[in-house]
Amino acid sequence: MDRHDPSQGPPSDGTRDRRRSKDVADHLGYLIVLVGRWQARGFLRTFERDEVLSVAYLEADRLLTKKYDPARSTATTFLSRYLLSRTTYAMLTSYGQRKTPDGWRTVAVVSDTIDSSEIPDTTAALDLEDLILSIHPDLRDTARRIASGESLDSIAAEYAEAPLFESLLWEDCNPSDTLRQMLRSELAKGLR
Repeated sequence: MDRHDPSQGPPSDGTRDRRRSKDVADHLGYLIVLVGRWQARGFLRTFERDEVLSVAYLEADRLLTKKYDPARSTATTFLSRYLLSRTTYAMLTSYGQRKTPDGWRTVAVVSDTIDSSEIPDTTAALDLEDLILSIHPDLRDTARRIASGESLDSIAAEYAEAPLFESLLWEDCNPSDTLRQMLRSELAKGLR
C-alpha cells in the first residue's frame, strides 16, 4: 500500500492532514497524554489532572490559532515545545502567583526583617467585604445576596430563568449545585 511521505506536504488526494491541523479538537487525545506526562514528571502535580487539561486545552487553542505555522512542524511537535510553559503560567497566575526572574512568587510582598509589631493578628475575623472582594467579580453580587439572607436556591432559580451567556446551559445540570460549586471554588482560592 502506498503511504504518504509527510515531507512532501499534504496528501494530494484531498484528505486533510490532521497532524498539521490548527483545530485543537483534532489533538485532544495528544493533550490528554501530554498532561499525563507532565504530571508524571512532576510538573503541575499539585493541581487536579482535569483542571490542568482544561487550561491546556484553552492554551493549545490559542497557540494553534495564533502562533502555529503548519509549514514548519506538526501540531504535536509545536505543542510539545510551547504548551507546558503557557499552561504553567496560566495556572499559577490564576492562583495568585507572579513570575519573577527569581522564580514563582506569591503576590503578597514578604519582608525578611519583620518587626513583631507588624505581624497581623490572625485570630481577627475577616471583614465580609474583604472576603467578597477576594472572589471572582461575576460572583460578588451573588455572595452579597447570600450574606444578606437570600437563599442560594432562589438566586440559582433566578439565574436559570434568565441566563447571561448562551454557552451556560442550566437545563443540563442543577443550577443550585452549579452555583454552590462555583462559590466553593472561589472561596477555596481566596482562603489558600
